[in-house]
Amino acid sequence: MASESKIGIGFVGAGWMGTTLMQRIIEHENGEIIALHQRSEKNARETLLNLGLSQDNFFGSGKSVSADFTKSPAVLSSSLAYFDPYFT
Repeated sequence: MASESKIGIGFVGAGWMGTTLMQRIIEHENGEIIALHQRSEKNARETLLNLGLSQDNFFGSGKSVSADFTKSPAVLSSSLAYFDPYFT
C-alpha cells in the first residue's frame, strides 16, 4: 500500500551526485526537497534552477504549474507549463 505522506529530504553540499539524487527524489510522487545548503550561493542557485519546479493542486485550485530551467555551457533554456483540468 502506497503512503500518501511526503518524505522531506535536505542536502548539505549537494555536488554533482547530490544534484542527481535530488532529481530522482522529485520524480517520486512522495519525495520533496525541503532544504539545500551549499558554500557557494551561485552553485546553490544553479542546482535549484536545473532541478525545475512543479506544483500540483496549486494553491488548492486543482491546477498544476511547473517551471524548468536548463543551463549548460552550450544551452540555456526554460519552460513554463500551466494545466487547468476544469477548462474545456
